Amino acid sequence: MSVLIAQPYKHPQSGTKPIFISCTRCRERKIKCSGERPNCVNCQKKSFHCHYDTVVKRRGPDKEPGGRLKPRRGFVGHAPPPTRRIINPSRPGSAAVAIKAPQAVSAPIPALGRTPSNLDRDRSSWWEALFASTPRDRVIRSCDDFLKDCDIWFNFFHRGLFFESFFARDMGAHVVYAILAHMTFLGEGQTEAGSKRALCFAEEARSLVTYCLTAGYFEPTLVQTALLLVAFEFQPHTWQNLGRVASALGFLEGCAKACLPCWSAPTTTDLPPQTALTSGIRREEMRQMCWTLSHLAANSTIWRHLVGQPPLSLASADPAKFGELFPANLFDADRKAPKLYGWSLYCAAIRLWHTALNPVPGAHPSIFVCEQAKELLPVLDSALCSGSRKYLWQAREWMAAARGHVGDLDNEGVMQWFQQQTDALMNFERQDVNNDPKKPRTTYAWWYLMVAYTSLQLSGQYAFITAEAEGVLNLVLKSLGGIVSSSNCNNLKNLCKAVRDRHDDLKALRTGSVTSQY
Repeated sequence: MSVLIAQPYKHPQSGTKPIFISCTRCRERKIKCSGERPNCVNCQKKSFHCHYDTVVKRRGPDKEPGGRLKPRRGFVGHAPPPTRRIINPSRPGSAAVAIKAPQAVSAPIPALGRTPSNLDRDRSSWWEALFASTPRDRVIRSCDDFLKDCDIWFNFFHRGLFFESFFARDMGAHVVYAILAHMTFLGEGQTEAGSKRALCFAEEARSLVTYCLTAGYFEPTLVQTALLLVAFEFQPHTWQNLGRVASALGFLEGCAKACLPCWSAPTTTDLPPQTALTSGIRREEMRQMCWTLSHLAANSTIWRHLVGQPPLSLASADPAKFGELFPANLFDADRKAPKLYGWSLYCAAIRLWHTALNPVPGAHPSIFVCEQAKELLPVLDSALCSGSRKYLWQAREWMAAARGHVGDLDNEGVMQWFQQQTDALMNFERQDVNNDPKKPRTTYAWWYLMVAYTSLQLSGQYAFITAEAEGVLNLVLKSLGGIVSSSNCNNLKNLCKAVRDRHDDLKALRTGSVTSQY
């Protein structure tokens, strides 16, 4: 049996002076390396792939005599980031941005897989740690189930490119950790152990994103992970609170500002022929990520209104920014694809809600919302696309909330809205009784709260729908009560209490007004 003897490494510039180096594995684990090649003793014991750097990585000028006296070598020049020009919304035609529009700013789309060299080993270790804690087959199955029927908040994922990057490990493991957080919560969130496991996945994803940003590595998948983490905070878990939601939204906006070129202005890119299709898909993913951020910000306003807190000051809720992210020709471009067309109508309704809360300077909110609603309502009524039904449903919900906020609904529209909500809530309740596994009601806690908020707003403005509002609120609170009991979410419990208190205040106000008339 031949014995492999460790041979010291000789640096080419050091003559015959032996320089001993450790393998990359032992340096990462901070243990003593035997230096044997091709595999050291530690890597043989752990069945690791042993790798040695071809050049010794020195740190500091004092590693060899006279180091400080040597002149510094030239540094690799780094091009400064491209200047981002913000388009003036008041300029005619500035909102209508096509792919080759002259107002657009030319900026490169960050490509997956182009990571700094010092992050390559870290990213590899993240994947190994992930598969060490969770079987690879389970990870693949969870990602596949997650992407099969994405929620309306997660439509920015392209299934084919996701798995292509997954198997090539071109993307960071933080995206997969965030997906596992959602899938673990949906499958095991009703148990304390499952809820803690889901939270651990979410915290691991957040720590990896923070590490990448601190290391100066910016790319769109970091925003995807941050979006998933914000959506996770809307799930009724034990540690949920408004502070965590606000912190997650702020963290997300910071990621978007650093990683998405289209966040500051619409972008165009000169694409090589072989990557034109992939880059076009990536560009569409980034556009949808910007709007998903706006959708999540809209949901946070509902929660804060229910507890009497002002909305957060977020760039994603600023109507002045929508002209950049929502070009005027979007409907014409998306009309060819039913799913995208329904999604664009949903985005328009979200924009209407943000405008109702944050008026555009120089425009009255109620007049603006009324005019925009008159344009969108016929389009919504004529859009009968089965592939975009869930987007059309939510578009009507947000449009009713915006119109109710400014008092633009007529009596017929109010009655129609309450009838639709009653039917939808009864349908959800029947599915709960039948234990339909395809429709977990915990994921719709945000929708129940939205219905409760709109119902309270309308019942405060229209006295003739007192009975209808009472019935809708009872159904909402009944469903939310079941979610609270199964998830032990104190924040959701407090929001339910806020709904009851506001409803009691409205009833007391009506009773007082009726008594005073007599």
